[in-house]
Amino acid sequence: GPEEPEQAPLSPDYIPGDDGDDEEESSEDEEDDEMDVEADEEEEEEEEHPAPADSVVVAPTAAD
Repeated sequence: GPEEPEQAPLSPDYIPGDDGDDEEESSEDEEDDEMDVEADEEEEEEEEHPAPADSVVVAPTAAD
C-alpha cells in the first residue's frame, strides 16, 4: 500500500542524486590520491625507524 507510492518518487530522485554524487566522488578521489601519497611517504619514514632499531636490538642480544 503506502510502500509502493514511496518507492515511485524515490526512483526518479535517485537518478539525479546519483549524477551529482558522481561529480562529488571525482573530487573526493583526487583528494584521496593526495592523501595516499602522504600516507605512502609516512609509511616509508616509519619503515626506516624499525630498521635501525632492529639492528640496535640485535646488537645487545649478540653481545649477550
